[in-house]
Amino acid sequence: MRPAIHGVLCALLLVTTAGADVLYLEGGGRVEGVVSDDGDHLLVRMVNGSTRIRRSQVKQRQIVPYVTEEYSARRARLDPRDAAAHVALSAWCSARGLGREAGELLAAAVKIDPDHAGARAALGQTRHGDRWMTAEEARAARLAAAGFVTVGGRSYTPAGLGASLAAAAETLELMAEAERRRVAWEQAEREKRIEEELVARAEAERKAAEAAVARAEEDRRERERLSRENAELREAVRELLRESRDRGWWGTGFGGYVAPWGYGTARVCRTGWWSPGLRFGFTRGSVRVTGLVR
Repeated sequence: MRPAIHGVLCALLLVTTAGADVLYLEGGGRVEGVVSDDGDHLLVRMVNGSTRIRRSQVKQRQIVPYVTEEYSARRARLDPRDAAAHVALSAWCSARGLGREAGELLAAAVKIDPDHAGARAALGQTRHGDRWMTAEEARAARLAAAGFVTVGGRSYTPAGLGASLAAAAETLELMAEAERRRVAWEQAEREKRIEEELVARAEAERKAAEAAVARAEEDRRERERLSRENAELREAVRELLRESRDRGWWGTGFGGYVAPWGYGTARVCRTGWWSPGLRFGFTRGSVRVTGLVR
């Protein structure tokens, strides 16, 4: 890859410094490039590569100087006081893509002859009074002479400029008002969302508090029920103890008792509390188990 690039660069350098040859071939067509002898062949180096052509195939060989060399030669022959020659060479450069050189020649021409119409026309200038101006400069000068004011690339009469400025100020005010309304609406929407969230949170807290109150009330009622049952149980035990003393016998711990209505077993303590496990209900004629003690 590097040798190929080196060869192309060398060919470009040769073309730039030594010009190019044109080989007209016997069978028609031509080949342009830097030509060097290679025995029975001619080696032609081109920008995009190189090729070897037999000498017998070449009908004519013509040496063509490179365009920059020809420009340099023409520029050297110019009369430094001839504005028309500079304009002509500028046109020759423009036709061959030498834009920078063409501009330099036109600048030199108007320096030699400030009123050279050809040079001024090539620069896109026309005469207005005692001045050469571009079309845009001339238009601005005419408008200024007529009392117009140019602002932002547009021309206005003083009255029109005032009206335009007033309209622009009104437009800016409307835009500012629209922006204020947008900000206020967004703020109101934000506050509305916050209020809705607070209301929803308060409602959830209210429901939770009501549920807690309901649970507390249920617990209170359950405690009252248990307290009543315990009181009834203690009273039943006291009654049993009184009847046992009158009609039979009784003792502490687990044991039995005898009464006119039969025989039974129970675990009774002196305080009258039943032991955990079973709960007994008593009637005058019998003893029955009513359930588990809670």
